[in-house]
Amino acid sequence: MGNIFVDKLIAINQNPSATHSIIRNLMKQSRTMEEKVFRTLKVAIHGANTQHVMGPFLRVASQVFCRFSAQPDLVEHLISHVSQQCNNLQGSEGKAFLDFHKEVSSELFENPNFPADKVLSVQYDNIVEWAPGLLGYFETDVATETEVFLHEVLFKHARSPAHHGVAEDGDVPAGKVIDVARDLGLRCLAYLRDTYVLRRAEVSTRLVACLERTIKECGKFYNLRESPEDERATEFIRLSATVLEPLRILLVEDLEEESGMLCSDSSSIASSNTAG
Repeated sequence: MGNIFVDKLIAINQNPSATHSIIRNLMKQSRTMEEKVFRTLKVAIHGANTQHVMGPFLRVASQVFCRFSAQPDLVEHLISHVSQQCNNLQGSEGKAFLDFHKEVSSELFENPNFPADKVLSVQYDNIVEWAPGLLGYFETDVATETEVFLHEVLFKHARSPAHHGVAEDGDVPAGKVIDVARDLGLRCLAYLRDTYVLRRAEVSTRLVACLERTIKECGKFYNLRESPEDERATEFIRLSATVLEPLRILLVEDLEEESGMLCSDSSSIASSNTAG
């Protein structure tokens, strides 16, 4: 079970700095109390629609628990849990989930109890879980911000095989980054397949733009000009053919864009009639 006091304290969402200080002090009391805070956060944070606001819990998770927890296994578990919730976000708090991942990428480095050599691996291992859902999130500002964040934490740290797979940042293992980029491409294709293609659900071109660009970027980490070098490359080629082409049939122009075009056309006609 979680802790009712911690749950209510976070849920009222008043004076965040004081709330964070209280929870940090509670975590210092004992491992048992820290585990109760962990369970409280895990129960409260999920992708389904809820009656409570998710943002305050996500901020406590990143800025307090991941930053100060003395139990690295619980930190990893919480990050994994939040990442998995991004697979099917139904509420309107996608930005809060993205902010969690942004904050965790820096907060873990500040936690003296978390092994420094595990920070990057934990970050990379979870990207394929949270990225597809946020790239396809219905608020396109969140999707675009996710795309930019992926460039910062993933793509800019390694070059494609065409550039010999050399990491641009010596602290980042190039092989690991390339593996994650390849897996991310597969997961984004699977997301499009499961969300739209298999359901034959029409979708705005605007909603899949970030996913399509990311898939294209991930494709650079496969040597697609020659025979597939492994099972992942074969699967990437197969999914690209069976997902991207059928998706074209389901794409519809954004209603706002169509509306703008109609207004523009109407204005042009009106001007012509006036001139005539």
